[in-house]
Amino acid sequence: MNINQEEKINRQDEVINYNLMLSCKRKVREARLILLAIALINVFGIFQGINGNNTVFTVIATIYVLTFAGLALLAGKKPRKSIIAGISIYIGFTLLAGAIYPPSLANGILMKIIIISALVKGYVASKDIEEIQLKLTEIEVKKQAFKQARS
Repeated sequence: MNINQEEKINRQDEVINYNLMLSCKRKVREARLILLAIALINVFGIFQGINGNNTVFTVIATIYVLTFAGLALLAGKKPRKSIIAGISIYIGFTLLAGAIYPPSLANGILMKIIIISALVKGYVASKDIEEIQLKLTEIEVKKQAFKQARS
């Protein structure tokens, strides 16, 4: 294989990895938006607790909202950790609510499946981003070595 062929292959590999990176970042962004949506939807729970003079419910809803809003913000810097925490907390709270009031498990089941599915896709994509970043770094190192060898 001559140098031009190797250079073309490296360029194609770089373009493929770059496109994969963009796709993964989009999925992580979607997961981040899901975390934020969970927080925003549950803001209504705070008002519901306040209107019903239920302090315990209001405090729990507030903690839930702040937790998911914080995870959404953290997902920008540490997507893997924040998304897996979001999945765990979401499933945990769903199961806890189901233990307290079993019909709540069936309420909005399709939405719960969509939320968990999007978060799992975001988590997998965040893992893939790290691997792709390593590949892109390796390609960049090869390009630098190739440029130095040519000069």
